[in-house]
Amino acid sequence: MAEKAGIKKLIIVSSLGADPNSNTFYLKTKGEMEKDIAVNYSFQKLAFLRPSLLLGTRHEFRLGERIAQFFLVLFSFLMIGRFAKYKPISDYKVAKAMISISNSLNNQKFYESEELMYLGS
Repeated sequence: MAEKAGIKKLIIVSSLGADPNSNTFYLKTKGEMEKDIAVNYSFQKLAFLRPSLLLGTRHEFRLGERIAQFFLVLFSFLMIGRFAKYKPISDYKVAKAMISISNSLNNQKFYESEELMYLGS
Protein backbone atom coordinates (compact mmCIF):
# COMPACT_ATOMS: atom_id res chain seq x y z
CA MET A 1 0.00 0.00 0.00
CA ALA A 2 2.84 2.39 0.83
CA GLU A 3 4.53 1.82 -2.52
CA LYS A 4 1.25 2.26 -4.42
CA ALA A 5 0.57 5.47 -2.48
CA GLY A 6 3.85 6.90 -3.76
CA ILE A 7 5.72 6.73 -0.46
CA LYS A 8 9.41 7.31 -1.20
CA LYS A 9 10.94 6.39 2.15
CA LEU A 10 10.19 3.36 4.28
CA ILE A 11 11.82 2.92 7.67
CA ILE A 12 10.81 -0.20 9.57
CA VAL A 13 11.48 -1.18 13.17
CA SER A 14 12.52 -4.82 13.08
CA SER A 15 14.54 -6.61 15.77
CA LEU A 16 18.10 -7.26 16.81
CA GLY A 17 18.96 -10.72 15.50
CA ALA A 18 16.34 -10.77 12.73
CA ASP A 19 17.24 -13.63 10.40
CA PRO A 20 15.03 -15.61 8.01
CA ASN A 21 17.07 -18.72 8.89
CA SER A 22 16.74 -18.35 12.66
CA ASN A 23 15.40 -21.19 14.80
CA THR A 24 13.51 -18.64 16.92
CA PHE A 25 10.03 -17.93 15.55
CA TYR A 26 10.10 -14.20 16.36
CA LEU A 27 13.53 -13.58 14.81
CA LYS A 28 12.71 -15.76 11.81
CA THR A 29 9.45 -13.85 11.19
CA LYS A 30 11.23 -10.50 11.42
CA GLY A 31 13.97 -11.74 9.07
CA GLU A 32 11.44 -13.03 6.55
CA MET A 33 9.60 -9.69 6.66
CA GLU A 34 12.84 -7.80 5.96
CA LYS A 35 13.75 -10.10 3.09
CA ASP A 36 10.26 -9.95 1.56
CA ILE A 37 10.12 -6.17 1.61
CA ALA A 38 13.70 -5.73 0.35
CA VAL A 39 13.15 -8.11 -2.57
CA ASN A 40 9.61 -7.26 -3.62
CA TYR A 41 9.33 -3.50 -3.16
CA SER A 42 11.34 -0.51 -4.26
CA PHE A 43 11.64 2.72 -2.32
CA GLN A 44 14.14 5.55 -2.71
CA LYS A 45 15.14 4.86 0.87
CA LEU A 46 14.53 1.56 2.64
CA ALA A 47 15.91 1.08 6.13
CA PHE A 48 15.43 -1.66 8.70
CA LEU A 49 16.12 -0.69 12.30
CA ARG A 50 17.23 -3.54 14.54
CA PRO A 51 17.06 -2.29 18.11
CA SER A 52 17.72 -4.37 21.18
CA LEU A 53 15.03 -4.52 23.86
CA LEU A 54 12.96 -1.35 23.65
CA LEU A 55 12.45 0.69 26.80
CA GLY A 56 9.39 2.87 27.11
CA THR A 57 5.82 3.05 28.28
CA ARG A 58 3.47 0.37 27.00
CA HIS A 59 -0.29 0.20 27.25
CA GLU A 60 -0.28 -3.55 27.77
CA PHE A 61 1.55 -5.47 30.49
CA ARG A 62 4.07 -8.09 29.39
CA LEU A 63 5.61 -9.86 32.37
CA GLY A 64 8.53 -11.44 30.50
CA GLU A 65 9.42 -8.16 28.88
CA ARG A 66 9.26 -6.32 32.22
CA ILE A 67 11.61 -8.86 33.80
CA ALA A 68 14.02 -8.62 30.86
CA GLN A 69 13.94 -4.81 31.04
CA PHE A 70 14.71 -4.84 34.75
CA PHE A 71 17.74 -7.13 34.45
CA LEU A 72 19.09 -5.70 31.21
CA VAL A 73 18.94 -2.15 32.55
CA LEU A 74 20.47 -3.27 35.86
CA PHE A 75 23.39 -5.02 34.17
CA SER A 76 23.76 -2.88 31.04
CA PHE A 77 27.03 -1.42 32.36
CA LEU A 78 28.52 -4.90 31.85
CA MET A 79 27.50 -4.96 28.20
CA ILE A 80 30.68 -3.89 26.47
CA GLY A 81 32.53 -5.07 23.41
CA ARG A 82 30.58 -7.64 21.43
CA PHE A 83 27.77 -7.54 24.02
CA ALA A 84 27.18 -3.78 23.68
CA LYS A 85 24.57 -4.36 21.00
CA TYR A 86 22.33 -6.05 23.59
CA LYS A 87 22.00 -2.93 25.75
CA PRO A 88 18.36 -1.91 25.95
CA ILE A 89 17.46 1.24 24.03
CA SER A 90 14.73 3.77 24.68
CA ASP A 91 11.88 4.12 22.24
CA TYR A 92 12.68 7.85 22.18
CA LYS A 93 16.23 7.21 20.88
CA VAL A 94 14.90 4.89 18.19
CA ALA A 95 12.40 7.56 17.10
CA LYS A 96 15.16 10.20 16.96
CA ALA A 97 17.33 7.80 14.95
CA MET A 98 14.44 7.25 12.52
CA ILE A 99 14.23 10.99 11.90
CA SER A 100 17.98 11.22 11.42
CA ILE A 101 17.95 8.28 8.97
CA SER A 102 15.00 9.74 7.09
CA ASN A 103 16.81 13.04 6.61
CA SER A 104 20.18 11.53 5.71
CA LEU A 105 21.50 10.98 2.21
CA ASN A 106 22.81 7.59 3.27
CA ASN A 107 20.89 4.71 1.74
CA GLN A 108 22.11 2.06 4.16
CA LYS A 109 19.58 -0.74 4.67
CA PHE A 110 20.27 -2.09 8.16
CA TYR A 111 20.89 -0.18 11.38
CA GLU A 112 21.86 -2.19 14.44
CA SER A 113 21.11 -1.14 18.00
CA GLU A 114 24.51 0.44 18.73
CA GLU A 115 24.19 2.64 15.66
CA LEU A 116 20.65 3.60 16.65
CA MET A 117 21.94 4.71 20.08
CA TYR A 118 24.47 6.96 18.38
CA LEU A 119 21.99 8.37 15.84
CA GLY A 120 19.35 8.90 18.53
CA SER A 121 21.62 10.91 20.82
